[in-house]
Amino acid sequence: MQKKVTQRLFNKKSYILGGLGLIGSSISKKFFENGSSIIILDKDKNNFNNFLAKNKIKSRDIVFAKFDCTNLKNIEKNLNKIVIKNGCPDIFINAAYPFSKNWSKNNFNQIKFSYYNDEISNQLNSSIWISHILAKKMSEKKIKGSIIQISSIYGKKAQDLSLYKGTKMKESFTYPIIKAGINIFTKQLASYYGNKNIRFNNIIAGGIEGHVAGETKKQSNVFKKNYLNKVLIKRLGKPDDISSAALFLSSDESNYITGSDLYVDGGWSAI
Repeated sequence: MQKKVTQRLFNKKSYILGGLGLIGSSISKKFFENGSSIIILDKDKNNFNNFLAKNKIKSRDIVFAKFDCTNLKNIEKNLNKIVIKNGCPDIFINAAYPFSKNWSKNNFNQIKFSYYNDEISNQLNSSIWISHILAKKMSEKKIKGSIIQISSIYGKKAQDLSLYKGTKMKESFTYPIIKAGINIFTKQLASYYGNKNIRFNNIIAGGIEGHVAGETKKQSNVFKKNYLNKVLIKRLGKPDDISSAALFLSSDESNYITGSDLYVDGGWSAI
């Protein structure tokens, strides 16, 4: 793979939380190709080595920082260590999806308060607090930064339960709450830091081709058929669709965009 083939993010430092996941790895690769220095915040060094090998990237060109965003007790201390070592980012992308072992039980019939509370802590609270910490550091360093949350159509609309007919998939009690909370906090950050030229935006992602969260299998063909009946562009999204949107919102091409929701859903939300 050619390194840094364009310069849209030249001299920009990007922190990518969950940068080795389905969407995160696409963002890490695309940002690297566009000239950014990359610090991947993730849990598994083996996954990082596999990412480097797959994309023919040398280890010296991308930094791996071991970081568990669900460790809320030490989240600020651990993040501060990474910033001290690697410097304050110009760009922060939250592509993490830190669900617990009981994630699949977060439906209306099986939900328990402990399951719900774990996911709120792991996904919503961690996202909010990390964004708060990094925004404050960008402000102190007078960095004109960009912070982007990978959100979901289900943070904007209720789930259409007809999509799950004929499948073993179930609705989620908790997921819409998490994504809706992140969405509004992004706008609050945009309001507070607007005069500091730090931008905050959400990418509202539709269904992405890949494995089902909490399981190893991919979406069933029945679900795909049901889902695609509502999608104007008759396919599921690809990780590259999301990473391209993240690149735009991170670059100077979007320097007058903040507090916005960029829908990348193939037209699912248009009808």
